Amino acid sequence: MMYLRMYALLILLVTVLGIVAPLANTLAVAQTTITPTNKGVDALVMVLRNAVERAQALFTRWNVPSDADVWEKLEEINNTIANVTSLVEEGKIDEARSLAIKLLREIAELVKEAAKEYGERVVNVTREREDIIELRVKIRVLNNTISVLLNLTVKVEKINATLAEELRKTLEEARAKLEEAVKALNESNISLAEELVDEVEDMVSEVKEIINYVVSEKVKEEVHERIEKAIERIEKVIDMLEEKVEELMEKNLTAAAEQLKKAIARLQEVLEQLKNMTAEQLNVTISPEVLARVFIFTMREVRVVKDEVEYHEEHYRKVVEIEPYVKGLIGLVDGLMRALQQMSEHMRILPEDAKQIVEDITLKLGDLKTAIGELVNASQTGNETLVEDARERIEELVSSVTELVDELKDKLGGKPMFMPILTLLARIKESLDNIPDYLEKVVEKAKEISEEAKTKKMKRILESIEDMKEKVEDLAKMVKKIERKHHVNASEVKVRLEEMLKLIEQVKVQLKNNNTSEAIKLMLQLKQLVDETGKVCIRLRLGKEISTELAKTRLMLEILIRSLESSS
Repeated sequence: MMYLRMYALLILLVTVLGIVAPLANTLAVAQTTITPTNKGVDALVMVLRNAVERAQALFTRWNVPSDADVWEKLEEINNTIANVTSLVEEGKIDEARSLAIKLLREIAELVKEAAKEYGERVVNVTREREDIIELRVKIRVLNNTISVLLNLTVKVEKINATLAEELRKTLEEARAKLEEAVKALNESNISLAEELVDEVEDMVSEVKEIINYVVSEKVKEEVHERIEKAIERIEKVIDMLEEKVEELMEKNLTAAAEQLKKAIARLQEVLEQLKNMTAEQLNVTISPEVLARVFIFTMREVRVVKDEVEYHEEHYRKVVEIEPYVKGLIGLVDGLMRALQQMSEHMRILPEDAKQIVEDITLKLGDLKTAIGELVNASQTGNETLVEDARERIEELVSSVTELVDELKDKLGGKPMFMPILTLLARIKESLDNIPDYLEKVVEKAKEISEEAKTKKMKRILESIEDMKEKVEDLAKMVKKIERKHHVNASEVKVRLEEMLKLIEQVKVQLKNNNTSEAIKLMLQLKQLVDETGKVCIRLRLGKEISTELAKTRLMLEILIRSLESSS
C-alpha cells in the first residue's frame, strides 16, 4: 500500500502541476523512489525541484500576491530540499526518502490551495484514481502468478494429467478475466474491474492450494521412500559393524573395538533421527520449503553414514593388519615373563648382588609389558602422539633390560652351576632382540591409521565449512527479503556477509594447502566478523531469526577452531 500511495502522489503532481513528461516516464521515476538507495532519493529530489519551479510559474500566472502565504510556504519547502540532500550524504536514506515524500505532498496541497483561491480549476486526483492504480498493480501481480502456476502444472501432469488440464483451464479463464478487468478500467468501470479481480484472486488462490498439496504429497512420498531405504541400509551397517566389534574383541584389539562401538552409537543416533522424521515431521501438513529442508537433511545424514561406513571398514582392515605384530609383541613379553618365573626357581643359588639384578629385570619387564599394552591401544586408535611416546618408552626399557641381562651374565661368569639361569637369560636376550622388528611394524601400521584419521577429520572439517558457507548465503537471502518487506537499509549487513564468504573461501584454500595455523587465524577473524554482524543486526532490528542463525554460525566456528587446534 505504501508503494501505491507513492504512485498516486506522483500522478497527483503530474496532474496538478501540468508536467508534460509522458505518464510512463513519471511512473518509472516513482518506481525508483520506492527503493531505499541514493539513486532513488536523487530522483525524488529532481521531481521536487521541478515541482517547485512549476508551482512558482503557476502562482505567477494566477497573479498570486507576493505577500500571500503560499509564496512563503513554497520558499520554505524550496529551502528544505537541501536537507534531503544532506540526509543522503549522511547515509540516512530512509529519512531522506520520507522527507522528500512529505515535501511533495506539501507542494501538491499548496498548489490546490492557490488554485481554489486565485485561479484556474485544478484536477483533483481522488481516491478513485488510487483505486485504479491499485487495481492495475494487482492485475500485473496476478498475471505473473498465473504464469508461474501454469509452469507448475507440468509437475502436476506427471502425477495426475486430468487434474493438470483442469488447472490449466482455470488459469486461462482467470487470465481472460484479467483482460476484461483491464478493459473495464480503461472505460473507467472500476466496480466491474474490482469484481473481476476479486474473482481471479479466488481462482488463483484455489489453484495454488491444489498444486501445493499435490506436489507436496508427491515430494512427501519420495522423501518417505528415501528415508525408509536409508533406515534399512543403516540397520544393516550397524549389524555388520557389531559383528566386527565381536571379531576385534576376540583378537584382543579392545581399543579398536571401543572406537567402533562409538561409531555404532553415532549411527544409531542418525537412525533415530530418521525414524523420528517419518513418524512426526512427514505425517503432518507442511510446506514444500520444509519438505525440501527435510529432504536435504536426509541426504546429508545418508552421506555421513556412507562416509562412516567406508572409514570404519578401512579402519577395521588396517587394525586387523596390526594383529600379527601385536600378537608377536604380546607373545614376546609373555615369553619374557615365563622365563623370569622359571629363573625364580633358581634364585636361591644366586649371589645377593645377582638377585638384585634379577629383581631390577623383573620390574623393568613389568614396565615393558605396560608400555607395550599402551602401544597396542594407541596403535588401534591411530593416535600418533601416544604411539610415538609408547615407542620411545619401549625402546628405552628394552635397552635398559638388555644392559641388566648382560650385567647379570657377567656376574655369573659362565659357571656350570648357573647354566639353567644363563640359558634363560639367552632366551630373554633373544626375545628382547626381536622386539624392535615387531615394534617397527606396529608403529608403521599405526601411522597409516593416524594418517587416515587425519584425512577423515580434515574432510569433515571442509564439509562443515562448506555447510557454513551455505548458511551465510542463506543469511544473505534472508536479509534481502527483510529489506524488501520492511523497507530497511541493511547494506552494512550485506557487506559483512560478503566479507564472511570471502574469508570462508580463504580458509578452504589454506586447509587444502595443509596450512592449519593460517586457517585458524582466518577463522578467528571470521568469528570476530560474525560477532560484529550480530550487533549490527540487533541495532537494525532485522529480527530474531537472523541473530539466531548468526549465533549458530559462531558456535560452529568455535567447534571447528578447537578441532583444528587439537590437530596442529
